[in-house]
Amino acid sequence: MKDRELKVLSVLGMVVIWNVVSVAVNREVLVPSPVATIRSLLEIASESGFYIAVLCTAGRSVAGVIAAALFAFVCGILSKYIKACRIALGLAVDFLGAVPVIAVIILAIIWLQNSLVPVFVGLLVSFPVLYDNVMASIDGVDKEIVEMAEVYKVRKLVVFREIYAPSIARGIFDISSTTVSITLKMVVAGEVLSQPEFSVGANLQVERAYLNTPGVFAWVVIILALSKSLNMIVDMVKRRFDSREWM
Repeated sequence: MKDRELKVLSVLGMVVIWNVVSVAVNREVLVPSPVATIRSLLEIASESGFYIAVLCTAGRSVAGVIAAALFAFVCGILSKYIKACRIALGLAVDFLGAVPVIAVIILAIIWLQNSLVPVFVGLLVSFPVLYDNVMASIDGVDKEIVEMAEVYKVRKLVVFREIYAPSIARGIFDISSTTVSITLKMVVAGEVLSQPEFSVGANLQVERAYLNTPGVFAWVVIILALSKSLNMIVDMVKRRFDSREWM
């Protein structure tokens, strides 16, 4: 049996288990049935602001990842050439990795406008992962190639452009799918608390406030679909990077 068929069967199996649990509990407010969730999903999708909210959340997630990738790229270069930067950024990354996300969101709400909070949270959450990968990519560059470039007196800018930059870009793309998924979750969490206009998180909070559990389940399904769509786009960009069609 092919992997795709196994995935379809796995999803169907999860839906069957979900329906069995819903029937056993017999309370829509606790565990709604798949049918009730689909009904809510169709109602939500027919609302005028639905697509704007989904696009805004996707945009915030992408903006957070891109900002974190650029920041990690610059910090990685500084860390390579300046030892003090590497030590300081290592401590900063350890700090960010240890701080609870909810604390980051609360501080962001205090410091920033509501619309910027999810992007800021996404940036801070994804930066440590991307920075570690950038450093691993720099450290993983073949030293013999670098030494050969030095022997032939190749300019440092050319060495960076031809040797280090592709390795760093590869490192970032290798974890881009995982980073996008994690960032999306954190962006939605930031939206739930900061309540920016046109956002999945704000809609999720509204459904929770009205104890509309089928609506909450429907938005969770939408978030999963959005995560899958973003991963497909990232994979497409990654394939283009691999084939160098963009250069």
